Amino acid sequence: MTDRYSEKYGNWFDQNKKHILDEFFTYLKFESISADPEKKTEVIKCSQWVEKTLKSIGFETQVWDTKVNPAIFGEIIIDPSYPTILFYNHYDVQPVDPLELWESPPFEPRVDGDLIYARGACDDKGLNVYTLFGIKSFLELTKTQKVNIKIIIEGEEEVGSEGFSKVLPQKKKELNADYLVVVDIGVPSMQEPCISLGCRGITTLDMVCEGSKSDLHSGIFGGVAYNPLRALSEVIAKLWDKDGKVAIDGFYDGVESFDSSVLFEPDLQKEIELVGINSLYNEKGFSTFESSTIRPTIEVNGLSGGYFGPGFKTVIPARATCKISCRLVPGQDPDTVGNLVAEFFKKNIAKGMNLEIELGHGGSACHTPADAKIAEVFKSAYEDVFEKSCGLVVSGGSVPIMKDLKQASSAELLGVGLGLSSDNIHAPNEHFGIERLKKGMMTIATALEILANKGA
Repeated sequence: MTDRYSEKYGNWFDQNKKHILDEFFTYLKFESISADPEKKTEVIKCSQWVEKTLKSIGFETQVWDTKVNPAIFGEIIIDPSYPTILFYNHYDVQPVDPLELWESPPFEPRVDGDLIYARGACDDKGLNVYTLFGIKSFLELTKTQKVNIKIIIEGEEEVGSEGFSKVLPQKKKELNADYLVVVDIGVPSMQEPCISLGCRGITTLDMVCEGSKSDLHSGIFGGVAYNPLRALSEVIAKLWDKDGKVAIDGFYDGVESFDSSVLFEPDLQKEIELVGINSLYNEKGFSTFESSTIRPTIEVNGLSGGYFGPGFKTVIPARATCKISCRLVPGQDPDTVGNLVAEFFKKNIAKGMNLEIELGHGGSACHTPADAKIAEVFKSAYEDVFEKSCGLVVSGGSVPIMKDLKQASSAELLGVGLGLSSDNIHAPNEHFGIERLKKGMMTIATALEILANKGA
């Protein structure tokens, strides 16, 4: 590309940097934790800020009420004959626990060099802000606006988008688009720009295992009463075979193959060292890279029970709890896999244990062909901004609503974003870089200009 579209957008960011950061910090101060009922007022205030911001950019807005949290929809229709792009973000964030590990209050943004520390700084408020200002800069600077822009920003992604998913079938007309861009993805590094052809799906389970009416004295009942922690641990130990495969009958039924040769393979060893992983395993017959992106998994996300206070309390706990999640690939249904896992635990749990299992939120995997038009557009935009070759990846993480949103919009799907594995997403001291805020904004604006000039 001889002329770099992105330069003018970079200059625009520099000229408007203070305003952009001020708006970003305001956004970050909302304690929009969707998992915490006590934060409902903050969530609503945050949604109102989102709608107000969309209106200031020029969007016609709608508030879609759901049984969980409102979703904010906006559209700028220049001409129905022009191509339409739909952006997706979310304004809700994860809980902040453990609070004592934060080096500064999670909802009081702190700047340290290039980094901004706050809950949601990366996931997904940082990516949302640069999307909004990317659109704004495009509208202000580009004469050729032969593209219609829609955006949906929901408030329950971090709790599975259950309410949002229920309203999608009634909103197909509003969501209808040629292209759907989910701005909730990461890149291997800032030296390795990539776009995502999709994500793995997910299903989750919560379990409670009860072995007695109350905690028991481990001196009197030790060696006699079956410990529910032991009962759950024994089943967990059976989840994988010696080759690293999930040992649940039917778990791999319907799994579709994927040609990983089209994907960019990052330096996983660098990432492993960065986050401090001490022990690795992968499914036999597949590389570590494939195991973390295109293969289904099952993981134990939490196992608890008994006493964790100061000193010691010699008890056999009455109850133990366990949280399980599965990452899914195309061909797997979240409910089917969830039920298979539940039946496995029920079949293998120690006799006499009372086991209650609740299936949580889920979402199917969703992939896009490597030669999709929207992939070509954003690949060109990334290469314009970064002046480097842009690779293709499949995210090992999940955006549960992705497949439902794709079906509702009838659009060609792509995932983009500038999150890094070192951003402490979902963890204490989450952060995002100011330079990435700039480059993300430039990428969105440049992609819009390329799409407008293509007129397809």
